[in-house]
Amino acid sequence: MRARTRQRTLRIGAAVALSAALSGCAEGQAAEPSPTASGPHPVTGVPTMLGVGSLVLPIEPYLFTDRQVARLFRARAVLTASCMKRFGHRWPVPTGTAPDTGTLNPANTAHR
Repeated sequence: MRARTRQRTLRIGAAVALSAALSGCAEGQAAEPSPTASGPHPVTGVPTMLGVGSLVLPIEPYLFTDRQVARLFRARAVLTASCMKRFGHRWPVPTGTAPDTGTLNPANTAHR
């Protein structure tokens, strides 16, 4: 009796699985559009970018300016000179002032 019940259960399960698979593959009808839908959105003009010079990347406010980079290089040279002096060597330290040009395209957007 158990074998018969089990066989019947397997047949019913196979029939349910087959019908589910077939209903998923069946070609359905398109849903009727709702009366409030106005159809597809109209296509408008696509803006064109003329150059990359106008791009502003989100990281740009965090990049160093030319003056800050020059100060970092000078600080590194001063530290290197003091270290080299302890071992009896000379290291040149720049004496000029850092240019105050701001940042000239810090993200290098022209090469992107």
